[in-house]
Amino acid sequence: MDGNILFKNGPYGDGRIIISVKGGENVGVQMVRDLRGVIEREEAEMGIFVCLAEPTAAMLKEARDSGYVAKSAHGRLPRIQILTVENMLAGHMPKMPPLPVPERKLTPSLKRKDKDQLELLLPFAGEKIVPAKGVIVDPRFVGLAG
Repeated sequence: MDGNILFKNGPYGDGRIIISVKGGENVGVQMVRDLRGVIEREEAEMGIFVCLAEPTAAMLKEARDSGYVAKSAHGRLPRIQILTVENMLAGHMPKMPPLPVPERKLTPSLKRKDKDQLELLLPFAGEKIVPAKGVIVDPRFVGLAG
């Protein structure tokens, strides 16, 4: 288990998505089965398996065979989804319930040693960037967040 995403699941209370990330080239169906076991043990609604290599046919079949979320206030959601890093960088994201939108306030770095060093701030989808006094944000990137 590499991460959790919590969400509101309507009349079913709070929901949980478990994330598993595998960076090696040797991924297999057993890793998807392990994620399925963790989902069941932890009583989570969903799981997302992120890998660097392309998933095998057996991995995709195992994910399909896990079915759909039993109690979902957000329509029919696959219980386990497999994504590659390449897919995610191309903009293909998992089908998920609506998630709360975080709001960050950008503050000047207090311990910045090199004032010429740029910070790369990547907004979440729908996030509004609110720069604090003294923080310069390129307007091209502010438009991406809103």
